[in-house]
Amino acid sequence: GRSFADCFNDVWILDRVAKQWRQLPTTGEAPSPRVWTKAVLVQHTMLAYGGAYWAFSQGCHGNDAPGTVWSLSFQDNAWSRFGPPPIP
Repeated sequence: GRSFADCFNDVWILDRVAKQWRQLPTTGEAPSPRVWTKAVLVQHTMLAYGGAYWAFSQGCHGNDAPGTVWSLSFQDNAWSRFGPPPIP
């Protein structure tokens, strides 16, 4: 998500019964804060691709290299990275 001035890399879950949002604690290296991310849910895993930091500069892709896909397992709430190595 993002506020007016900042991006975040937190994950929130909607409890449809309680009608409340709760933050999901995660482990592992997470994607850097970003906007414009695309994500899909495949069984118990969220796959996230793309997005950029809220800036228009060479460093706007954070800890991604083009082609990186992030995976968040909802079985253990752990992030994993797939694709090219991170940008130094």
